[in-house]
Amino acid sequence: MKILNLTQHLATKEQKEQRVIDLPDDMRKELCALLTFDTLEEALNAEKRAKDIMWFVSEHYDLSNIFAVMIGGAPFLIKYLEAELALYDLQPLHAFTQRIVLERQNDEGTITKQSMFKHIGFVPEPAWV
Repeated sequence: MKILNLTQHLATKEQKEQRVIDLPDDMRKELCALLTFDTLEEALNAEKRAKDIMWFVSEHYDLSNIFAVMIGGAPFLIKYLEAELALYDLQPLHAFTQRIVLERQNDEGTITKQSMFKHIGFVPEPAWV
């Protein structure tokens, strides 16, 4: 069984090793549009957007070999998306990452910082009651 990536980001190598799969490119583009909120009015209709996301995915993707879904993004969308996932018997998962910061100082004394995020595992959401 696999974990479907329903975030705006492609799965990392570590996530793919844990059975995360990305949507096909054409579907991913549409998903990213559905996950993006450009106005307050859109954000206030997050419940409908969650329904739209799951309708889109279920109509265009075979969910029969999916047991969980990696989600992330706008906090006001997450609770509605979790509720929709429950209707499909899919476990919502949140990626847990560690931030790794590299500092470099050049000859002039300027310091450059670079942040990287390393996938460590998943945090499941409790089942909806």
